[in-house]
Amino acid sequence: GLVGSEMCIRDRFSAIREGDWKLIYLYEKEQCELYNLAEDIGEKHNLAYKQPELTDKLCSDLTELLRKIVAQTPVDRETGEPVPFPHFEKIGNVNQ
Repeated sequence: GLVGSEMCIRDRFSAIREGDWKLIYLYEKEQCELYNLAEDIGEKHNLAYKQPELTDKLCSDLTELLRKIVAQTPVDRETGEPVPFPHFEKIGNVNQ
């Protein structure tokens, strides 16, 4: 996922898989990416806005898991405040 994508090694993210689906949450952008690994192993086609219900479910599952294991999440460099847990805005960047 990191080679050949817009994601940079410095990006902070969490990810979860369910079957062929992989959801990545980019903390600094507060953005979800959803990939069907059976059809897109190179993670080139973000399906988050084409599959909003699944994206929302996996995002909720990821947040629940992170809270359960008391995962450390990033801190905003400007404010010093914790970056929000994964969430998905169904209305958003339609260019995805």
